[in-house]
Amino acid sequence: MGAPLTNATITVKDRNGLQATGTTDANGKYVVNVSALTAPYLLKVTKAGNPDRYSVGSQIGIVNLTPLTDMVVRNYYRARGLDIAAVFTALSPADPIPTTNEVALLVDQTKTLIARSLAGNSVDPDGYNFITTAFDANNTGVDAVLAASTLSDNGTTMTLTVNDGGTTQTSQVTADGGTNLVTAVTTVTSGLNTSASSSSTLVPATSNALTALVGANAGLTQIKNIVNAQGSALTSANLTALIAPGALMEGLSGSQMTGRLADELRGKTIVTLSAGKIRSYDDANKVIDVDAAIVESAGGGLAESRFTMMFKQVGASWLLFGDQKLGEVGFTPESLIEHDSASGTVATKQVSVDVRVPQGLINLAAGVQINCPTLPTLFNNTAVANNGTTSSTFHPTTNLADDFTVTYDVFFVKAANLVNYPSPGIVCTITMTPVAGAPVSYQVVTGATTTETTTLTTTPGGFAIGSVVGQTVTMTWTLPTTFQVTEIRTAANAQNASNGNTVVDEVVHGPAATSGSVSIPTTVASQPTNQTTVNLGYDGPNGERILHLYSYN
Repeated sequence: MGAPLTNATITVKDRNGLQATGTTDANGKYVVNVSALTAPYLLKVTKAGNPDRYSVGSQIGIVNLTPLTDMVVRNYYRARGLDIAAVFTALSPADPIPTTNEVALLVDQTKTLIARSLAGNSVDPDGYNFITTAFDANNTGVDAVLAASTLSDNGTTMTLTVNDGGTTQTSQVTADGGTNLVTAVTTVTSGLNTSASSSSTLVPATSNALTALVGANAGLTQIKNIVNAQGSALTSANLTALIAPGALMEGLSGSQMTGRLADELRGKTIVTLSAGKIRSYDDANKVIDVDAAIVESAGGGLAESRFTMMFKQVGASWLLFGDQKLGEVGFTPESLIEHDSASGTVATKQVSVDVRVPQGLINLAAGVQINCPTLPTLFNNTAVANNGTTSSTFHPTTNLADDFTVTYDVFFVKAANLVNYPSPGIVCTITMTPVAGAPVSYQVVTGATTTETTTLTTTPGGFAIGSVVGQTVTMTWTLPTTFQVTEIRTAANAQNASNGNTVVDEVVHGPAATSGSVSIPTTVASQPTNQTTVNLGYDGPNGERILHLYSYN
């Protein structure tokens, strides 16, 4: 699929049905004069013996036509119950053409499918756009990814297969015209290792839903502009006007939420910030829930990360509404690799539930429960154990006097030593009871899974606590091959004999990092450190996770 399509016909149409044509050259490139047309444009490439491929352009400039652009456009129309071939043939002002905001959703989803392969061919997937970024058909970079890929379509499901470097990825992408969801289910196999994931995005099917998406992106653009303008002087006050009444983010109020955002975003240079996925849209309450993709300048390159945010319409504006949850709710399948003196190195599969609620918000006697209707044995539908408290300090300004600390009640349970992971997409419910009012429930969905194990080497080696107290532990590790790494974290959890503990040297590394270090304190809460666990965690774009725990005692 990477060879250039030569001497092929390019047809460009606008929503008025006007069209212009051109022909590809020996390198698969083309130029079409669209001066008589009005943006946006639909494009089609045709050549005998090859399937028609489609693309979309929001303005004059570079528009690629590849199987990947075809996947985006076909699934946009299928999610609306339409057929691209029929729409293109009879294109009229009454027919939809995907807007820039809508295209971004499906470009983001499709880019995630090839991100691992892009990175393996020296293309930084962060900030990359395969519709508008030019490339040459020279079997390197993006073209190498296309050359390693095949795309088939049976009319309802598009199957993308990528074979590169001994790794095989298969992604089946379907679009549902009833729910307006586009869903990608992916399996990646490398030797005996397998990773699996599922991701979905809602495609706006009504003008109200599209207005909400545009409003959310406008709000995200405001955040980007404020953060970049304020730089290291960013404060919570700069963000206050963007918060909707009643905002709640993982148990933090609207005012606390601005403090946390200011703390996390201060000093960053944001290149792009936009909705990468629509989780849901509530037309009655005018609330849209999105996964926002933030691309920032970091270390001479780009780094992309994600966060979830609801936006609520207030007057003519769409303001940040948080996630409307009483606390942070984590539900994570992970490949766990434990290193200790008793068992050496042991890899297991587990699913962990980690709930953290600001103190005073829920009824501790009622606790937290988890219920997985289709997998009742996963946690036996029992209470999640209360594991004490933890605290986080936020810095809403650069003045330490403005800092505030939130103490959380922690609830944790894990289903360990699993024979098999639950399939991605399994829905469970986590329930907690506010101090006043009826119980509230939040749906959580099993994310991506991986059977892959990596290696971690520490210096000093062995497991004796005496060899590391007051010392720096250096760490080297290998990288996974079955999923793209978006973030690597290292840290150490030091403990004393009274079970007091502290997390030290927590560092977020770039996705290509293979080494780091942690310094082990001599005391914890004025008592001698008697054990410590060095942590190494890898995260992928769909929730893939590998966790190393190396214990000294």
